Amino acid sequence: MMQIAFVLYKYFPHGGLQRDFMKIALECLARGHSVAVFTMEWQGDIPEGFEVQLLPVRGFSNHQRCRRFAKQLQAGKLKDRHDLVVGFNKVPGLDVYFASDPCYVARAQDQRGAFYRQSSRYRVYAWLEKTVFEPESATEVLLLNPAEKHQFIAHYQTQERRFHPVPPGIARRRPDQEVDGRRRAEARHHLNLHENDHLLLMVGSGFRTKGVDRAIRALADLPAELASRCRLVVLGAGNRKPLLQLAGKLAVAEQVAFHGVREDLSPYYLAADLLVHPSRTEAAGMVLLEALTYGVPVLVTDVCGYAFHITEAGAGEVVPTPFAQQVFSAMLKNMLTSAKRPSWRSNGLKYAAKTDLYSLPQTAVDFFEQRRTGSDDATGT
Repeated sequence: MMQIAFVLYKYFPHGGLQRDFMKIALECLARGHSVAVFTMEWQGDIPEGFEVQLLPVRGFSNHQRCRRFAKQLQAGKLKDRHDLVVGFNKVPGLDVYFASDPCYVARAQDQRGAFYRQSSRYRVYAWLEKTVFEPESATEVLLLNPAEKHQFIAHYQTQERRFHPVPPGIARRRPDQEVDGRRRAEARHHLNLHENDHLLLMVGSGFRTKGVDRAIRALADLPAELASRCRLVVLGAGNRKPLLQLAGKLAVAEQVAFHGVREDLSPYYLAADLLVHPSRTEAAGMVLLEALTYGVPVLVTDVCGYAFHITEAGAGEVVPTPFAQQVFSAMLKNMLTSAKRPSWRSNGLKYAAKTDLYSLPQTAVDFFEQRRTGSDDATGT
C-alpha cells in the first residue's frame, strides 16, 4: 500500500477541482492507501482516514500566499515520507500534477496586455507553472482537457510522454422516463414555472468567470414576449450584488434568481430547459456533462474544456471565440425557439449512456499504482 500526499491551495466542498480531488482521494482510501493532505485552508468536514496538515501563510494577495505556500511546503522533501506527491495546484517538486486549470501563460498572452505580464502576480503564477511543465521537471501530468496539452508544449516544450489524459468523473445516472417526468413536474411547480416557461440554468461558483453577466445581457436581448417566459436561475457562490444591479438596469430583475450552493442539483437539472454556460475560462466543466445525463441541452463557450463533448454528442450549441455578446444572445434565442430541442435532449442521453464520463477516480488511482510499480501508465499513452 502507498502513502500518498495530496497538495492543494484550498479545499472547499463545491469547487470543481476540489470535487475531483475528493473523489480521487476517497478512491485511494478505498484501495487501502494512506492519504495526507497539505493545504492552506480546509472548509467543511474532514473524511475519516484523511490526515490534513494546514500550512497557513500570510500575504496581502493570493499570489503572494501561493508563492509562500509553495516555498514552505517544499514538496520535494515530502517524498522522504510519502511514496507519491500529487498536486491539484502548481507547486515545484510534484510527482503528479492534476491539470484542472488551463495554461496560465497562454491565457495571459491571449487575454491580457503587456502591463499585466510585468506584474508580480503574473511572475509568480508563471514561475509556479514553469516548475511543473519545464523539460527539466519530472512531474507527470493527468490531463482533463486533451486540447490543453498543445498549449503547455508550445510554451514550455514539455515532453509529450509526460501527459496522460483521464476521463471525467461525474456520477453515473440511469434515467427513468416516468420518474424523471414526475420529478420534473414537481420541481417546476416548486419553482413556480408554468408549462410554457423556460428555465435557464447556470451552475458554478465565481460568477464573473462563469459569465453570469453575459447570460443576463442575453436574457435582456430576447424579444419581450419570449423573455417574459424565461427564468434564469444561478446556483453557486459569488458576489451577486452587481449582477442583480445589472439585471435591474436591463429590466429583467424579476426573471433572475440566485439560489446559492445546493447539495442536490437534480431537481434543477430536471426542471431546466437549457443549461447556459458562457464561461470566460474553464479547464473542464463537469456541469456540462451532468446536464447531458439529464437530457438538458447546453449552450456553452468554446473555451470550456468539455465543450467538445457537447459538439460530439450533438446536444446543444458551442459559442465561438472571440466571444461576442450579440452572437451569444442570438444563439440563446435560436435555441429557445428551435425545433431541435427534442433531438438535443435525446442525443445527450444517448451520449451519456455510451461514453465514459465517469471513471476519473479509478483511472487516476490506477495510474498512481502503476507508476509506483514502474509498469506502463493506466491511461494508455
